[in-house]
Amino acid sequence: MFGRPGPSGRRRARRGRLRPASIVPAVLVVALAVAGLSYPADRAHAAEPVGIHKIKHIVIIMQENRSFDSYFGTYPGADGIPMRNGVPTVCAPNPKTGNCDQPYLDNADKNYGGGHSHADVLADIDGGKMDGFVKV
Repeated sequence: MFGRPGPSGRRRARRGRLRPASIVPAVLVVALAVAGLSYPADRAHAAEPVGIHKIKHIVIIMQENRSFDSYFGTYPGADGIPMRNGVPTVCAPNPKTGNCDQPYLDNADKNYGGGHSHADVLADIDGGKMDGFVKV
């Protein structure tokens, strides 16, 4: 803290540049003080969340090869399969039967669906026409 003795033999105060090692702690103390001022000191008075804001986490577990419509497509009020009087208003053309296959509720844990090979996928996509999904 003090420099060399002066002509009078007394030590004089050191003057000059501040060392970086002495600046860093000072800046850190000021930063922590400012951060402390911006944080609410008394969290007990913070308003408790209500309604949907009480939800902290949502966990979604989805089975393989399922979609929103697989789970909720026929659920009343869900934006799933378009329905009128409980009957789907959409269908997928079936080239084998010439009919249109409507979506249906399948409660089975296992359903085998269509083929899963690369060739099956290419046939389903059909060069971008996306019309091969019923061809089984």
